[in-house]
Amino acid sequence: MNDEIREWLSRFLGSSEVSKLRQISVRVSATREIDLCELVTGWYQHVRKMESDLPLSDSDRTVWGAYDLLAALSLRDFVARGLGELDSDYSAAATAAVRDADERFLSYTEQDDSQRIKKLDDSIDEGQGWWWKRVPVSGPIRREMDAISARMAD
Repeated sequence: MNDEIREWLSRFLGSSEVSKLRQISVRVSATREIDLCELVTGWYQHVRKMESDLPLSDSDRTVWGAYDLLAALSLRDFVARGLGELDSDYSAAATAAVRDADERFLSYTEQDDSQRIKKLDDSIDEGQGWWWKRVPVSGPIRREMDAISARMAD
């Protein structure tokens, strides 16, 4: 964990809370589990990366695309699952950290009224978390999503 992430996490969680989050394992595939602390910090890192890409050109080979957004939203699902396993003594602090990352995500996204995400992956269920209904207002991810949506409309 780099210094920025450690500093961000320490604003919300003490060492005993971090230890508790590390004890909660969330199955992310048939063969892999990730601890809740790693998932929470991963969500924050994904949110920051997508935000930092907003002003970049589509030709910049470091920018994330539409399918990276889907991966980030799936990660947020795993975070929600892990938060559901926490007892009340630890859930408030962990929820505060996630809420901070969520608010950052909300700050540069908007409601996906055109259902761009569903066009990328038609397995998206309307009952999934609110984050599945948000898209960046601008930037490389949004431009790629708009281009995919336009191609599908033809």
